[in-house]
Amino acid sequence: MFQALFGASFNPTKCKTQLRLCVSRIKLLQNKKALTIRQQRKDIAKLLASGKEDSARIRVEALIQEQSCSIAYEILELYCELLSVRVQLMKMNKSLPEDMQESVASIIYAAQRCSAQLPELQVVKDQLQAKYGRDYVTRAQSDETCTLEHVNPRVVESLAIKVPSPKVKVALLSEIALEYNVDWEVVTVPDDATESQSEAGKDEGSSGRVPTQPTAYPNFVEPSYPKIQFSDDPVEVDVGGSGGNAPQGIAVGTPVHPGEASSSQGTPKGMPQSPGSTVASAPVLMSQ
Repeated sequence: MFQALFGASFNPTKCKTQLRLCVSRIKLLQNKKALTIRQQRKDIAKLLASGKEDSARIRVEALIQEQSCSIAYEILELYCELLSVRVQLMKMNKSLPEDMQESVASIIYAAQRCSAQLPELQVVKDQLQAKYGRDYVTRAQSDETCTLEHVNPRVVESLAIKVPSPKVKVALLSEIALEYNVDWEVVTVPDDATESQSEAGKDEGSSGRVPTQPTAYPNFVEPSYPKIQFSDDPVEVDVGGSGGNAPQGIAVGTPVHPGEASSSQGTPKGMPQSPGSTVASAPVLMSQ
């Protein structure tokens, strides 16, 4: 009578029994799926070896779904074992412990989507609903609010019904071909960003321009250095003014500051002088 009016109450013994039964069923399903996945991989390898790539791409979608479901079963098995150990803790606490939020919410989320394969999860969900309320179960089951209730993202991704992307299919086909030593040439399609970059490169190449690299300092000005003429020919210098011809325009000796050389020294022979100029202190000290 009270159950009809107020609903069923939380039964820890029943919940623990169903959790253990669910763990045993998941182990059986995992063994069957392992055999199915192994056989599917062999069949796809044969299709690739015979050149039937289109059939292999269709078969690989079913393989991806089987592998994703196997991942979800593995996670759910751990959560069921955890809850079966902490049933008494759930009974003692009115609120849901923080370290059990992910496991409880993930089991509730998977109960609706795996009810045909794991009917024990439906019974566990009813027990959790009696403990934590209908609103909490509704939020955990919904795809829009499941992440707010800390449902494991891998469980959501593995149980999602969607078409796999071409990259995922090609990656799995390449893995199978490598595993079974199948000579299969992978044809990949570049991304939008890669296509835009390649088109830009083609335009620059067709116009004859070389693409320039951006500089770190755009306002930097290259300094100009004086051009110095060097000569490998031996130069004879007349120190005392008694002969020797030095080529014009080539500095000889060690430079010194003005005023350090004696004013009595004259201009080296061979150096041009401007008209009307007087001999001043030499800017160059001649090496002896």
